[in-house]
Amino acid sequence: MSVTPAPTPTPSGSPSESASGTPSAAPVETLCRRLDLRIVATAFGARTATVRAAAVEPAFGVPTYSECTVDLAGARKQMVRVGVSVLEAPAADLAAARKAYDGSRGKGEAARAVAVGDGGFGTSRFAVFLGTGRLVRISGDPTSYNGYLAVARDAAAHVPGMTPPATEVTLPDCERGTPAAAAVLGASPEIRWDHVNAYGDTECGWATRSRAAYTEATRVPNAERLFTSGPGLESVPLGDDGLYDASTHAVRVRIGPTKVAYFTPVPAVIADKNDVISFALKLNGLYTR
Repeated sequence: MSVTPAPTPTPSGSPSESASGTPSAAPVETLCRRLDLRIVATAFGARTATVRAAAVEPAFGVPTYSECTVDLAGARKQMVRVGVSVLEAPAADLAAARKAYDGSRGKGEAARAVAVGDGGFGTSRFAVFLGTGRLVRISGDPTSYNGYLAVARDAAAHVPGMTPPATEVTLPDCERGTPAAAAVLGASPEIRWDHVNAYGDTECGWATRSRAAYTEATRVPNAERLFTSGPGLESVPLGDDGLYDASTHAVRVRIGPTKVAYFTPVPAVIADKNDVISFALKLNGLYTR
């Protein structure tokens, strides 16, 4: 098994942009670096498991996680994402996460109990458990419940003593979106986490314990196919094409033939349409310039 070492960032009370254009504050350590990679590889039938050298990234939602990644090499390439909730999580948060899953994706695959830490639940795609006051999520490609359970058990042994994830990792370009994000959230953000993605785009995010609002930018072979008219889709004057989707309450914007930016609220059903569109208007310039 091999571990690709990553630089250890230094946390700051007031994170800011460094000279390289990357956030100067990030979690000091990751749970991925503490895992027994032999257990991870065996759990998923892989030859090797390697901690990805890239910095941790936010996974915005309810709750919002700080995620690192383990790459698996075997008959097929896979990856396992290991997330720790940015905010402390009481038992009620675990119950809320289980209820949310059961009411949506649980109809496709029922969750099973995970006897790890202070309890949890899992499927063939993930395991979530409560450990030392944080929710921990192991997720990835559909494989097996037992595989995720095995990694969760190992992770639970390494959560105690970890430095908590940073609640603020900021980039100046995202500052313009803070008031609009607060309107989407309906409260002042408790989490602010910005980063630069693999394409070099700045992505911004804000969250509270129960809500999130964030941006993403990606590339697809034919972006125009994502912007055809349909039920619940409303045109907005952004980029080369812009759509508000009533089913997700999100805005997506096309820039050229391959670039698509998303402006997303979580949970979707709570967000006000006008607030989300205003959020997109404030940050759209990051992707069209």
